[in-house]
Amino acid sequence: MPTPAPALRVTVLRSVPARRATVHVAGELDLGSLAPLREALHRCLSAGISTIDIDTRDVTFCDVCGLTLLSATAARRAALSGGILTARRPSAPVAHLLDLADTTAYLIPAPGPPPSVPGHAPSAAAGYAS
Repeated sequence: MPTPAPALRVTVLRSVPARRATVHVAGELDLGSLAPLREALHRCLSAGISTIDIDTRDVTFCDVCGLTLLSATAARRAALSGGILTARRPSAPVAHLLDLADTTAYLIPAPGPPPSVPGHAPSAAAGYAS
């Protein structure tokens, strides 16, 4: 019997009082696992966060559905408030899709870690911390 794929893990670190959050994503990002990331991004957007750094270094697989979620969120954020969504430390699967899809117009690739922000702590309001 095949071993089930590991669940997608999403951790949100929110800066206080700044309007910035880091969303760390680990595991496989595909149609069947998007819900936790979609909800975490929605909560960040609803909370008025203007800069979201998505750290994908621990994403082991990403399909076009995962990329679509990231790019749709980026487009919405830019349209609503001129905010920024960055793809921080993209894993090889994420970097490959970003290159193929040429998403740099609305999803900014950033190889380094998110900037250190005083007061950066896990946010219970974000809904997911692991």
